[in-house]
Amino acid sequence: MARTSDDPTGVEVRAQLARILKSAQFARSYKLQELLTFIVEQWLVGGQLTEETIGERAGEVPVAPKDTDEGKHGYRTTRVNLFNLREKLGEYIETDGYLDPVIIRLNRGSYSPVVQYNRNLPFTAKLDPQSERLILAMK
Repeated sequence: MARTSDDPTGVEVRAQLARILKSAQFARSYKLQELLTFIVEQWLVGGQLTEETIGERAGEVPVAPKDTDEGKHGYRTTRVNLFNLREKLGEYIETDGYLDPVIIRLNRGSYSPVVQYNRNLPFTAKLDPQSERLILAMK
């Protein structure tokens, strides 16, 4: 997805990326941190994001298709890592990141992130820390 004038600035996006990388969801996964950083940086510079470019960046060798395994070729590890990244980003947005000013998502079937201002932010009341922890713990 190409950047528009309504998108957050590079400084805002990098600040959001730093918040995400420090979160509990990403703190222990260096591989997902690298993948998210690469995807966001490529998006910022308008780079081409495909399964192939991401897989090659990770040093993965594509699997050749087999006659009996039609459709199961390409960058399998990259696809698994992208699935995990989508899950972790969704978890982050629903918990720690619900009040963040910028949202970074990776939609299913896409390699380019969706980066936008949090449109729900003006309508979300800031809770006291104890109530916030209680609500997040129940999710």
